Amino acid sequence: MPLTRTLRQPPIVNDSIRVAPSPNATPSEASSGQVVTRDVFPWRVVHACEQARDVLTLVQSQLIVGMRPFVVTSRGNVAKYYRSRKEKIHAALLLQAWSDVRDWKRLLIESDPERTTEIVHAHSFAAGMAALRADAPLVYDVHQSAEPVATEDKSWLGRSFRVAQQFVLTSAGAVVVHSNNARQECIRIGVEESSLFCIPQPIDPALLESVPDRRWIEQRIGANGVTTIFFAPELSKGPERELQISTLLTAFACTYEENENVKLILLQDKDDGAIRQHPEIHKLRRMVHLLPPADRDLVFASCDVVIVCDSFDEDSQALLLVEALARGRALLATNIRNSRDSIPARSCLWFGPGPRELGQRMSFLARNPDFCRMISSNGHGQIASARSPQVIGRLCHEVYTQVAAKKKQTDAKSNDIQLIPLQVNL
Repeated sequence: MPLTRTLRQPPIVNDSIRVAPSPNATPSEASSGQVVTRDVFPWRVVHACEQARDVLTLVQSQLIVGMRPFVVTSRGNVAKYYRSRKEKIHAALLLQAWSDVRDWKRLLIESDPERTTEIVHAHSFAAGMAALRADAPLVYDVHQSAEPVATEDKSWLGRSFRVAQQFVLTSAGAVVVHSNNARQECIRIGVEESSLFCIPQPIDPALLESVPDRRWIEQRIGANGVTTIFFAPELSKGPERELQISTLLTAFACTYEENENVKLILLQDKDDGAIRQHPEIHKLRRMVHLLPPADRDLVFASCDVVIVCDSFDEDSQALLLVEALARGRALLATNIRNSRDSIPARSCLWFGPGPRELGQRMSFLARNPDFCRMISSNGHGQIASARSPQVIGRLCHEVYTQVAAKKKQTDAKSNDIQLIPLQVNL
């Protein structure tokens, strides 16, 4: 598998950081020549990941607080061992995983021949196992709640892979998770609670600063100042799509019967024929608007209520929830436990399966614009306080401090020479 290094020299936003810390230094041992952003140590951290875009927001957060991260990534056809919970893992991918471990170990050593890296932040199993084999101070990032249980394959290969994953999780200096489900799963397989850190995914600062363009959206769909505009940014791609469209349009029809000052926006795609042929659409044709995907960000930032339906891709669904709150939109989302873990309390209205409950929630929000503004403001404030780059950077600092301290203690013990007396008969 071809591997390459990317972003070896990232743009350090704080160019006043001049002196590279010692690999064994702790925050309290930083030299006076180092300029650290307040109480955050300028860790030199390697993010080992499959694709750079997966960690760019995290890297940006660390740069903002004064750390010195860089990214080592693989390129090409990368085996994905952790797919959707509904997909099966093939044996070929498990075999590829072990090959990737060898390649990652070589890459980590080549990218830092002088061993100046203080933390390896691994975002995949192969990178994590490679860091352990290279005896690097490891932070293992669990990106999906199902990741600790890699596969239900009962073969020897599947069992060995699960054991290897458990080894990486329990041997890492720290394990970072992003949901309560993942945290409980890690505890179940033996990760010590003191080594677990639940850190939310950082939010793009541009989303927190997005400004609605109400005039644009009103002119685009023929609305006015008292219209409640609903937006469903994503629908299922699989066999549940038609049922989801039917539920959404039936619920909106009930809302329209009660309040005519409502609009529903969906995005065009190659399968939007199911929307145009729905029985309810003939009486909703001026209330339901199909806009091109190019308008997506403007609609997202300017609508009143974002509706997040159940999705085949849990990661994509979680991102939609967070984006809606970051943009300051009222949120109406399907009632799934994993979704509840993704966002703060009292910032969303939830709905169960079927059109009745969804229609009731939509009607309530249309009747109560003040409540819409209240939950949108509440959600935006909580997301900003929990997921801003500065907050995430400081949380990473706490994790790295613990890992560096553990590594220093381990190295000290390994250097101690112990003489053990033995009694033998001569």
